Amino acid sequence: MSLKLLIADDEPLARKRIRRLLVDTDYLVCAEAVNGEQVLELAESFKPDIVLLDIRMPGMDGLTAARQLSRNTRPPAIIFTTAYDEYALAAIQASASAYLMKPIEKDDLLQALARSVVTNQAQLARLGALQSGPSEEHGTDFITVESARGNHRIELADVLYARADSKYVTLRHLSGEAVCDLSLRQLEERYSSHFIRIHRNTLINPAYLKALSRIEEGQYLASLRFADEQLPVSRRLLPQVRSALTGNTD
Repeated sequence: MSLKLLIADDEPLARKRIRRLLVDTDYLVCAEAVNGEQVLELAESFKPDIVLLDIRMPGMDGLTAARQLSRNTRPPAIIFTTAYDEYALAAIQASASAYLMKPIEKDDLLQALARSVVTNQAQLARLGALQSGPSEEHGTDFITVESARGNHRIELADVLYARADSKYVTLRHLSGEAVCDLSLRQLEERYSSHFIRIHRNTLINPAYLKALSRIEEGQYLASLRFADEQLPVSRRLLPQVRSALTGNTD
């Protein structure tokens, strides 16, 4: 199921450019706005997952609209799109998931959208945990990996999947691939809120799960956003994969 986007910009050409960048992606533009007041009205009507929000608009500006949206019970993720870099701090204070400078490039937009989806889901999960009481889970939001650039950290929210072969575990993330020193079992145990197992040699980040397809009797493949290949799903783990997919399409 496509994620719904609301585009807010008082320049028609800017809105048209974003629409063009989103062709053949997993995102659906559900509405367009030209000022903050329209953003609030359309967000109430269409319940977008993400709002691409210009800052300088006539009437209510993007920052004010973002602050008001953040008070919703289930607020959309906010990505600011602007030609003015002096608003970066204000954007952070307004709980923006990303801040893109115009002219926007497609790769930058898609990466910002991917991060905003996962970040917003994590924020909602934390909100639910706070409402339910203190959590017993503790951990970090990054993992140290090895790549051609040497050892470095990547955000767990950016990891699409982890796959083991005979020698090591490879993490596929939004910016490429990296080798991880941890085993799949260690990843699964330490970061249970980020991964689910779909096969004896594969963990996925369920936030990126897009579709489940049947190829032969009893054989299924999982498709992830931003990943070209499909991943085998074992019959034993099929119920939890279906459950995760249902959660992504609610």
